Amino acid sequence: MIAVEPLGEMRRVLRDAVPEAEAVGARAEELPFEDTSVDAITVAAAFHWFAAPSALAEFARVLRPGGGLGLVWNVRDPRAPIQRELDELLEPHAGPVSHVRNFEAASYFPASSFGPLERAEFEHEQRFDADGLVERVTSMSFVAILPDDEREELLARVRALGRRYDAPFAFPYRTEVFVSRRAR
Repeated sequence: MIAVEPLGEMRRVLRDAVPEAEAVGARAEELPFEDTSVDAITVAAAFHWFAAPSALAEFARVLRPGGGLGLVWNVRDPRAPIQRELDELLEPHAGPVSHVRNFEAASYFPASSFGPLERAEFEHEQRFDADGLVERVTSMSFVAILPDDEREELLARVRALGRRYDAPFAFPYRTEVFVSRRAR
């Protein structure tokens, strides 16, 4: 098993947490592996940072025929009122960030490279109080890079939102899983 991570800081975190892990510095769109040399590729939420068509073409290049590809991520469930209210607060700050919630996986999978795409969805939730909701929002990449004053104003509004709900309140998600195999 080999982890692919372009950021040296994150590779160091992995090595500190799991010293026996092998990690290489690379991007999904330019993998340092030979053609058809990989048995399986799994990607979680980082997929929203990839240039999806290029990354999937690269996955097809390095996967052996019949090799597996699994994509998995959590999306906030927009059916819940708290999620819709939070979206209203976050949307002006999200900028050009890709949203996996709107990912149309089938449109990216070329029939010539991959077999049928299977999809599964699982519901689950976290439970938060207002401070926990702020911590959750603080972990979002586009929130973390906001200017300090803008981030603090946003987080104050998020805390006020959380205080309107009885703690601990449900914060629902959907886990989306997509699985395919490299064509033979």
